[in-house]
Formats: sequence, structure tokens, C-alpha cells
Amino acid sequence: MERYLPGATCLFFAGSVGDQGPSKAGIGFERAAWIGQSLAQVVVRTLETAHPVLPGALRALQERLTLPPANARLGFGVSLPRWMGKWLVDDDATLSLLAVGNDVFFGVPCDLTAGLGHELKAAARSRGLEPMVIGFASDYVGYCLPAALYEAGPYESLMAFNGPHTGELIVARLIQMLDQLSGE
Repeated sequence: MERYLPGATCLFFAGSVGDQGPSKAGIGFERAAWIGQSLAQVVVRTLETAHPVLPGALRALQERLTLPPANARLGFGVSLPRWMGKWLVDDDATLSLLAVGNDVFFGVPCDLTAGLGHELKAAARSRGLEPMVIGFASDYVGYCLPAALYEAGPYESLMAFNGPHTGELIVARLIQMLDQLSGE
């Protein structure tokens, strides 16, 4: 990207990646280089057809959300006692929302699954906004997935430290914050 746009700064944001993984080719550093070069090719093609506009007003909201109590599961039906889990796992998280004109950035404190990210994006688009989900923003509370996947047993569900409803709780609150931001 730096060769294509000398002097420009390129930022990469992890989005709703809680249940996603990149295609890989090569071994070691070759894999990382292949992923970066593949992404750069898509970005360059996109920039060639882009029509930049001046950004509109900057609006932002940030708040702490109380989460369900920690439920640190070890697998095979074994969980840490709640008193021990609360020492290891936060019981709140920071949620962030930044709007620049018609673009809105959702700052989520977790590995958010693609399905929950899609809910955020659909809510923004229904309000005439262009969304981007930014994972691992300002905080980290593990994986956030739909409640239906929590008992299914994939790795991600074991890393859903605050129980089965945390992902949906975070998405619902961010949508409320979006309405609050839109109403300003």
C-alpha cells in the first residue's frame, strides 16, 4: 500500500472475526506476507474505483457496559468457580461508537462473530449509514457469539467468558447507542 500511495498511512482493523480465519498459503512468514499481499491487491482495486468525499461531522459515544458474571469454562463440562472467574475476567466492557459523516465505526471489546457483526451492520445500513466493525477496541472480554453457539462446544464458546448472552447484549447496546448518536 505504501508503494501504491507514497506518504499515505494505511490502517488495518480486525472486524467481526470471532468465527473467521484467513485462507493461508506458505509457511511461517510466507503466510503473513501472502495474506498481506492478497489484502493489498483488493484494497488497490477498490481505491482505483473510489470516489472520496469530504467527511461530515464527527460524533462519538463511549460507555462502560456491565456484563453478566464471569463463567470461565475449561471444557468437558468443567467451569471455574464464579469467585475465581471474577478475578480473571472483567465484569464490564467499553463500547465505542464513532461516526464521521455517514460512516460509523462500532468499537467492540471482543472477538465478535460474523453473524453478530452482520446485525450491527444491518442496523447501521437501515439508518442510512455505512458501518465498520472494529474488533478488540478499548477492551477485551473474549469471544462474543450468539447464544445458540455457546453450548455447541466450539473453541470460541469456551472463550466466551461472560456467558451465552454477552454478544447479544453488546450488539443490542451498540444499536441503542447508534440511535442515541443519530438523535443528537
